[in-house]
Amino acid sequence: MKNILITTTYDVDTFNALKIAADLIRHHKGSVVLLTVSDLSDSITELLFLSARDHVDQEQRQKRLEEWRHFKIQNEVSFDSLDIKEHHQFGFSRPILRQILERFEIDMIIVPHSMQRSRFGIHKILLKLLHDSQYPLLLLSAEQSSSERIQRALFLDGSGELLTAEIENMPFHIIHKSMLDQSTWQHQSLKQLIDRHKIDLIVQRKQNRAMARINADLPDLGLPVLTV
Repeated sequence: MKNILITTTYDVDTFNALKIAADLIRHHKGSVVLLTVSDLSDSITELLFLSARDHVDQEQRQKRLEEWRHFKIQNEVSFDSLDIKEHHQFGFSRPILRQILERFEIDMIIVPHSMQRSRFGIHKILLKLLHDSQYPLLLLSAEQSSSERIQRALFLDGSGELLTAEIENMPFHIIHKSMLDQSTWQHQSLKQLIDRHKIDLIVQRKQNRAMARINADLPDLGLPVLTV
């Protein structure tokens, strides 16, 4: 894991997303790209003077960057190798997403809960395109207490098919559903399994539509979900 894209409105949960990204990249020299998006104006005059500053809450942005600066100072672990970049996009489409992901050589995308719940049409378009992409997508939960250190993940896939080496080598332990006794799944709820094994993250496959329907209640568990 080297480069991570975080879609953001610079809401308070952006800071937690930054900490999670830093933890995932900590053994590599990498970067985090903070992506903000806004609609293109219909006004020709406004199009001539487009500025991200006019479409991003600068007070919120400064707060998040200041929180990150203090976090780096207070922690003994050095984040000097982690580069924070910012990119604002006017308008959004599939080709634009592809260009951004290729330009910044993105390996994973993190979506804070505030972005998932945004009512702006441009944000809904962005989320749909992210879900349709083939990139690992980490959807963070609404729980403010969610840890920035992910240590144990539960992989919800009964096919026995292995994850890619890149996902397997992430800095947390992955428990495969196939590793657990079938009776365990039959007699315990998903919530009980999560509590028993001290799970911090749920991992599921994008192409498994049936599994996606079965686990439609995953957001209610208060855990981030990584879709690969």
